[in-house]
Amino acid sequence: MIKGRRAAITASLIGALLVVGAPTFAFGEPDATHDSKANSVAVQKAKERAVSPSRKPDHLFIKTEYRVQRVDLATISYIEALRDYVAIHTETGKILSLESMKHMEELLPEDDFIRIHKSYIINLRKIDFLERGRVVIGKEYLPVGDTYKERVRIKLGIA
Repeated sequence: MIKGRRAAITASLIGALLVVGAPTFAFGEPDATHDSKANSVAVQKAKERAVSPSRKPDHLFIKTEYRVQRVDLATISYIEALRDYVAIHTETGKILSLESMKHMEELLPEDDFIRIHKSYIINLRKIDFLERGRVVIGKEYLPVGDTYKERVRIKLGIA
């Protein structure tokens, strides 16, 4: 059985003092100041902080060939499906990876990326313009699928 100070997880790690699995308290016997409701609120707040960090990720690590490569999200223009692979088109070139589009869609932040077609996910910050059911990024004209048209209009605020 864990006792005493070993039972406490310090406040600096999770924002609250927790007593774990021991009948005795970390700093002596319980008194009127040890309120179980207050402890449960502190535990809940600590869990929320641990699960939902305030910072958004700014990069991904992608397996390509025999290495794992860091890709900054800001450099991604769009992602293209190529059968079992995806081609990540960046400002500096193209990266091929054995990933699914569904997995890529889950990895990317919803605020910055949107799926526009079964074969394309785009970076919203890289759109130059929309023309006749296509999104233009640089010199590339990417089709917007019928399934995704309404979602794209809503996301861009042109519904």
